[in-house]
Amino acid sequence: MGAIEESATWRHIAAPSVQDIEALSKEYDLPMYYFEGVSDLDEPSRLERLANGIFIIIDFPYVKRIENDMNLYDTFPISIIINNGKMITITAAHHEYIEEFRNRFDKSDDLERKPGIIAMQLLQYIMKSYIRDLREIREDLTHIEDRFLKRVYNEDFRKLFTLEKSIIHIKTALTGFNSMLNKMSERQYLQIETDSEMELLFDNVQIESQQASEMATIYREVLSSAMDVASSLVSNTLNQIMKRLTSVTIIISIPTLITGFFGMNVGLPFQDLSIAVLIIVVISVLLCYLTVLYLRRKDLL
Repeated sequence: MGAIEESATWRHIAAPSVQDIEALSKEYDLPMYYFEGVSDLDEPSRLERLANGIFIIIDFPYVKRIENDMNLYDTFPISIIINNGKMITITAAHHEYIEEFRNRFDKSDDLERKPGIIAMQLLQYIMKSYIRDLREIREDLTHIEDRFLKRVYNEDFRKLFTLEKSIIHIKTALTGFNSMLNKMSERQYLQIETDSEMELLFDNVQIESQQASEMATIYREVLSSAMDVASSLVSNTLNQIMKRLTSVTIIISIPTLITGFFGMNVGLPFQDLSIAVLIIVVISVLLCYLTVLYLRRKDLL
C-alpha cells in the first residue's frame, strides 16, 4: 500500500496502488477518478464541489533533474480532498516537499485544525515554493547574462534552453492555479468570507499567486531577450571574424598579384637589375603596409 501519514484531520497518501484507490473510493464514497487523477502528470488544475466538501487538484513545482549543470523544474499534480471534515492529499510519488510542509507544523496543534485552514496553508506553501524556484531561475539567468559580457559559449545556449523549459512549466501551472483561485473566490467553496483566518490566508495566497505569475512573465521576457542578445552577439562575432578574414585575404593577395605580374615571360621593369628581387619584395611589403594602415583606419582589421 502507498505510504500513508495521518493526523486527526489530514491524511496524506503517496504513490497509491490500484487496490489503494479502490479502498479509498469505498471508504469515502467517492468516484475513483478523484483519487487516480494524480497519476496523469498532465492533469490540469481544477476545483469541484462535492456533496460534503470540495476536490482540488493543483500542480506543485519540483526539480525534475539536473540538465546542463542546472536545475530543470517541472510540476507534479497533488489532489486535495476535503470531505466530511477531513482533508486527504494524494500524490503519485513520494515527494520531499510534502514532508517538508508537514514537518513545519506541530502535529498536536496545527494539524488538528480545520481542514480548510490546512488546505489554505498548503496552497500558500505551494505558492512560496513557486516564488523560491523562480528566484533560483533568476539567479541562474543573471549568471549567464554576466558570462555574455565576456564571451558567448554554446553551453550558454543549452542552459538558456533549460531555463526556458522550466519557466514554461511553471507559468503553465500558475495559469491553472490562478483560474482555480478565481473559481474558489467566486463560488465560495470554503466559506472564505465567513472565517477571518481563512479570508486572510486566501488573500495571502492570491497575492503570492499574482506575484509568482508576474515573476514568471517577467523572467520569460527577460529570457527571450537574453536569447536574442546571445544570438546577436554570436552573429556580430561571426561578422567581425569574416571581416578580418576578408581583410587578411586582401593583404595576402597583394604580393601574389605583384609576383604574378613579374613572373610573365615579357619585358618587365627591373629585369636587368641584380637587385630586382629585392625591389619587388620591398614594393610588396610597402603596398601591404599601406593596405594594413588603410584597413585599420576604416576599422576593417
